[in-house]
Order: sequence, then structure tokens, then C-alpha cells
Amino acid sequence: MPVLRPTIDQLQDIADALGFAMSPTEAATYREMLEGTFAGYDLVDRLPDPIPESPYGRTAGRRPDPEANPFNA
Repeated sequence: MPVLRPTIDQLQDIADALGFAMSPTEAATYREMLEGTFAGYDLVDRLPDPIPESPYGRTAGRRPDPEANPFNA
């Protein structure tokens, strides 16, 4: 899923919450500057996510014998 780009209004709301003013023109410029970062995240998101096979067999496991677990840990 690509990174959701903030709207101009959202950027202005964030700036306001942080205590500084941002005009619509400044917000648009800032959003353009962020596009390179967003593109990088989109690229990483498109990369395959292969899960390697484990070289060790997986079993459901078993409870330890009482003598191996004297404190029932």
C-alpha cells in the first residue's frame, strides 16, 4: 500500500498543532519536497517480502517430562 500523501489542509493543521503558521503556498511547496521521501517508501513497499524456508524442521512441540521440569515452569 503506497504511503498516503497528506493534503494541503492536513499539512496546515499539523503546522498549526506544532505552533507555527503555514500558508497554502508553503504547504504545497513542502508537500512537493516530501514527494521524494514518499516515492522511496513506495519503492520499498513494492519490494517482494520473501519468507525464507527454515532449515530446521518445525513440529508442534511437546510438554517436558516432569523430571525435566520440576518447578512446572
